[in-house]
Amino acid sequence: MIRVLLLATSVLLSANLAAQMPSDNELKQLFSMNVALAESGDNDAQMAVCSAYSYGLGTAPSAGQALAFCSLAAKAGIPRAQLLVADAYLQGSGTEPDVAAASYWYEQATKTGMAQGHIGLASIYFDLDNVLGTRNLELAAFHAKQAAAAGSHMGEMYLGIMHFNGFEPGVSEGTEIDYAASMLWFEKSAQKGNMISAAYLVNIYASETAHQSPYKAYLWASVLKKHLPDAYPEDVHFESAALLTSTQREAAAEQLLLIERGWHSLSGAAASI
Repeated sequence: MIRVLLLATSVLLSANLAAQMPSDNELKQLFSMNVALAESGDNDAQMAVCSAYSYGLGTAPSAGQALAFCSLAAKAGIPRAQLLVADAYLQGSGTEPDVAAASYWYEQATKTGMAQGHIGLASIYFDLDNVLGTRNLELAAFHAKQAAAAGSHMGEMYLGIMHFNGFEPGVSEGTEIDYAASMLWFEKSAQKGNMISAAYLVNIYASETAHQSPYKAYLWASVLKKHLPDAYPEDVHFESAALLTSTQREAAAEQLLLIERGWHSLSGAAASI
């Protein structure tokens, strides 16, 4: 019965179902049972306790305790736990930031086929703000390609940014500046719902270059207006709209609906895995 309760609660929380959540007392009881199971070596329970401490479910939130229990599951080879531990070390959640430890756990996760591990390593080696001192664009490109090959929109986004920016003198080469290649990767990523890629596409399609496209600029600006208003480029949206016919604007609205349906299909497929 305890095992059933544990698994049922895990499914309920991870799937974010619309069913009624357990009461506070029930969460506290489940937490106590899961702690006992976790301390006896049950990896599922260790993950459940990690989540409980992370989100304050049945207990007070504690990043340090969350890391402690997730670390147990990570050492037992649970890929999801390895990713959570890596994230904690990279962000300094419940511990001091430790890029080397984060890299180690992301690497462990990649060995089980977790594309998210490659994304974590790509972010470390890309070091976008150049604050970690870990920039190596050759390795960043390698891990971004591995993630993109697995269908990750984040991997595709990193490849797009690398092609868009190229590489800086004095660092390992990732890719040379190639706007056409960056557009291909950004389109793949944005079609899966990545708003950063959508913002880059607006930038490219609104530019006065051979890649300029008022229609595409208007389309992706419309996406940002609806789904990321804080980054909505109002000036580009209106300028692009003025260059389009009413038929083209209607076509863009229809294409936006198709893009959003694609996002829903991808979300449904991911939820069913």
